Amino acid sequence: MGKKPLSENHVKFLRKLVADNPLHSLLLNLSVDLMLRSSDLLSLKVSDLLHESGKVKTDVKVKTKKTGKTTLSLPLSKNSIDAIKRHLDVSDMDKYVFRGNKSHYTNKPITSNHYARIVKKWMTMLGFEDTSKYSTHSMRKTRPTVI
Repeated sequence: MGKKPLSENHVKFLRKLVADNPLHSLLLNLSVDLMLRSSDLLSLKVSDLLHESGKVKTDVKVKTKKTGKTTLSLPLSKNSIDAIKRHLDVSDMDKYVFRGNKSHYTNKPITSNHYARIVKKWMTMLGFEDTSKYSTHSMRKTRPTVI
């Protein structure tokens, strides 16, 4: 059986819990909005989300790694736009959006494994005893349940 999506209430609750953590807030909101595979999500740079003026883009253009052919134009929700405004800065245009503490100085994105551990942590925060039913793929499947 595939991984389960989160409900709208779960997403709302998580948004409150992670609002002050830049990495988690951006990761949660953008993973739900963009429905991308982890490799595509984690490769986003600040310049993909902000104009040079500092204004947040209303949609994100992503060339998928798996096929390499498709360029998607994906809209951002108010939640993602607000998280971007709170946590990203135009001075970091060439940097990856999702940098951990160690990669903050090397400008490398967090790994897919790190992202998976964060998702498991969120499931624990939500009180799920069996976190094996949820993964990064759950985040891809969540948007249709919250629209």
